[in-house]
Amino acid sequence: MYATVRRYENTENTGATIANATERFVPMLRAHAGFISYDIVDAGNGVLITLSVFETEADARASDAEALKFNAEYQTSNIHGTPQITEGPVVLHR
Repeated sequence: MYATVRRYENTENTGATIANATERFVPMLRAHAGFISYDIVDAGNGVLITLSVFETEADARASDAEALKFNAEYQTSNIHGTPQITEGPVVLHR
């Protein structure tokens, strides 16, 4: 398994951002090859953290382009700037 963590800072209207991701982005991810899970953490103070897990690194990287496109099309009024991205193999999953 391979995971991508994105940290979004200076997010406005986190409720709308989360709802938009739930309604539009999650269905896109679920249809993507190798999809395992997607989680959002509201860290407070305008910080949202997402965790995407896929079967392979290739699957995860293919979803990266979709995430960038989705944010550019649907989240421009809520997400400002580029997220900090960390990714790597999952070494423990329960």
